[in-house]
Amino acid sequence: MSQIFNTPGDNLEGLKRSHFLEIKQAVDKATNDLLLHPDWEAVIQCCDKVNGLLDEEIMKEVIFLLRRKLGSVATILNPVSAKQVQLTLNLVEALVKVRRKY
Repeated sequence: MSQIFNTPGDNLEGLKRSHFLEIKQAVDKATNDLLLHPDWEAVIQCCDKVNGLLDEEIMKEVIFLLRRKLGSVATILNPVSAKQVQLTLNLVEALVKVRRKY
């Protein structure tokens, strides 16, 4: 229930928050409702930024952000459109396909 009122990145401070905000900006660009087709350049940029992550705490916030974009934590303040869900699923698919194996 507490996730409904939290926004992604609230739990981070300092440099971690800065890294997360860069990724959030890339995710927002790749999942913008105004796009007619997936912006593959933005998707690849987002994949590169996420692939460079080594911090589990930031990764948890990125997953929370993606869940919000998919509507699993939709609220009045965070409405989710079908177009945004489609673009987010494209992004998640790309992230899964290019994710480094550690």
